[in-house]
Amino acid sequence: MEPHHYMLAANVVISLAALLHSIYSRRSAASADWATKMEASHAALQTRLTMVEGEIRHLPTSGQVNDIRLKLSDMGGELKVLSERTAPLVAAINRVQNFLTGTGE
Repeated sequence: MEPHHYMLAANVVISLAALLHSIYSRRSAASADWATKMEASHAALQTRLTMVEGEIRHLPTSGQVNDIRLKLSDMGGELKVLSERTAPLVAAINRVQNFLTGTGE
């Protein structure tokens, strides 16, 4: 082999090494940018998750909601009984008012 063949082979090897280095450097920079963006996104999501957990902590559990529903149902029944018991009183008050205003029966 002649010396210029060695020079040509060395030139090809150096060119390939430079190409591989530039590809690796570009991918490393892109990976670093991507990692930075992911860290920022992770921090933002962590903040949002903390806020959501804080809000959820104040909400009642399903058992507590069921208890409230049952108590409201009981109160509705008690109000019906109360309105039935006060109906005669309301009628008497209306009769007295009609008598006093002169529009009575």
